[in-house]
Amino acid sequence: GRPLQGLYVYVNDGFYNSEEEVPHYYTINGEETFMGGASVKSNISGQVGNYNLRDFNNDNVINQDDMYYAGSTLPVMHGGWVNELMWRGFDLNVLVNYTLGRKMINAKVAESFPIFGSSTKMLDYRELDFWTSPDKSANMPMLGSSPQSMLDSNIEKVYYVNLKQLTIGYNLPDRIAHEIKFSGVRFFMTMENLFYLSNYSGENPEVVDVYSGIDKGLSYPLPRKWTLGLTLNF
Repeated sequence: GRPLQGLYVYVNDGFYNSEEEVPHYYTINGEETFMGGASVKSNISGQVGNYNLRDFNNDNVINQDDMYYAGSTLPVMHGGWVNELMWRGFDLNVLVNYTLGRKMINAKVAESFPIFGSSTKMLDYRELDFWTSPDKSANMPMLGSSPQSMLDSNIEKVYYVNLKQLTIGYNLPDRIAHEIKFSGVRFFMTMENLFYLSNYSGENPEVVDVYSGIDKGLSYPLPRKWTLGLTLNF
């Protein structure tokens, strides 16, 4: 009863700011234990400064069983608009495409750390604030923790419109073309990916796989191309 390409993520409730916030439970032997397995007797859970991920099934373990369905990665609507205008010898061709309501995971930050074996380099680490204390605003767990990508806090609902192609052409008058021994002469200039508008915090969302919806920052960006052409008809 659901759309294809489901997106499953963890609920991110921020970071653990103290040992008191870390959930604990009792083992079968009656020993009080922090989430993650550390004994409460040690007074150190090893979780402070790490993600506070919701334990949906209350089994005191955070794993894939705690991920929930957050919707489909497929867009609500997508399409394009093509138009051609002609005036005397001039012609203008415009191609615009758009996508509305596409859910994506901006995983570029998490996938940029060596623990994942990623080769992403397009990341400004000055924008990252690692957790150091409860009174400091942070967007990353403490250093030494593993950044997570599949979090509900990384989901973005993306909209974009792109001027995919713009071609301007001019056809010489037939009289002039015939004088230079051609049946037709046309000059044109084509511009591709001239600009796009989007609410996405990452780069161009068009290069992100529409089925997985996960942006790891590994896809080559779409190039902006300018082409000058001459068409000669004999």
